[in-house]
Amino acid sequence: MSVTVEVLDPRHDPEPADWPGLRARTARPASWTYDLLRLASWHRRAPLVLAVLRDGGVPCGVVCAGLTGTSWRPGAFAHPHRRPALSILDVVNPVTSAEPG
Repeated sequence: MSVTVEVLDPRHDPEPADWPGLRARTARPASWTYDLLRLASWHRRAPLVLAVLRDGGVPCGVVCAGLTGTSWRPGAFAHPHRRPALSILDVVNPVTSAEPG
């Protein structure tokens, strides 16, 4: 088994071709639709980052998290390569707080 991780910023990265299939296989609710993730990410204080786990190139899991840091200020994350110097990874369930991350 060889698991790789693909890190995506839904604000800037296109939806992976296999995203709908992953959502269907894992029974993820509508809040995991890539367009909603993109919209939610633009409107969060800490934008969402997606980590797609792949086993032999086939997606087998996903983690959604917000990247927060001490150098945060409005618009600080608008550029795809700008990140805070000191960061905290906050695993979340996107768009809803009804379920734990």
